[in-house]
Amino acid sequence: PGIDSLKFKASAGTGFRAPDLSDLYGATAFSAEFATDFYGCQLAGQDPCPERQFDTYIGSNPNLDAEESETLSLGVEWQFLENWMVSANYFLLKIDTPILYTSAQDQLDVDFVTGGNNPLVQRNSLGQVTRIDAGFQNGATEFSYDSLDFALVGGFDTGFGEFGIQANASYYLTYEAEESYGTGDLYNAAGTLGLPDWRANALFTWSLGDLFASANWDYIGQSESRFSDTKWDAWDQWNMQVGYTFGKYGTFTLGANNIFDEDPILDDIVGAPVDEYMYPQVGRVIFVRYNVEM
Repeated sequence: PGIDSLKFKASAGTGFRAPDLSDLYGATAFSAEFATDFYGCQLAGQDPCPERQFDTYIGSNPNLDAEESETLSLGVEWQFLENWMVSANYFLLKIDTPILYTSAQDQLDVDFVTGGNNPLVQRNSLGQVTRIDAGFQNGATEFSYDSLDFALVGGFDTGFGEFGIQANASYYLTYEAEESYGTGDLYNAAGTLGLPDWRANALFTWSLGDLFASANWDYIGQSESRFSDTKWDAWDQWNMQVGYTFGKYGTFTLGANNIFDEDPILDDIVGAPVDEYMYPQVGRVIFVRYNVEM
């Protein structure tokens, strides 16, 4: 292949994300949140400092500013053979004045760091907390995130049908997070539970006349705890389907999601999912579908 088959890309930009109306003007809700008041324990000379419930008011913030961001992207794309393309891209995102949800513990941590000067934590004359205002705030810390993204797209025609593939993979280099809200002490969360280094997916397709089939693969890389030697294995799932098109009379499809009935990654002690948001909670689901366009 010649130089014409290579494409180099670069872009830079700035942007902003305005707060949601609910974050600005939503109703305030009461919650008795559990947290630890380190500053109050310091005043009272109490050690160890116990966790207890605090009157917490979680509400909107009409003074929220928009998040501001800067982005940089560098990449290369290579067209090879007749219908194949592979690409690699580097992506960098910096966010200033981020819109963050703060908990009772976050506000108490700020109160401890500032020596009791957090106006969102109210205390009585004995130094005991009487009210905490939590919810959405603009953070003072700038966060950076960067990753490498890879893609492969292609297909070929044979006497046994047309085959195709679309594959994508992302690798987190850096995902900055604060050790404690408002301190500005950052750590790289990439590779920890909830933020695995690798995520990938691939779609494989086949068709022969009116007959078609596809298989979709989702992959979540291994991750580890920040606070112990615990590691969690990589996880993957396959969804497959096969169907036939009857022209104007519709399309019949038979398929299964999570065809190999993969469980989410479970905690060895309590048996619950280690991350209920990252790993799907549904086992094998078999479905039959018939679509007709009217």
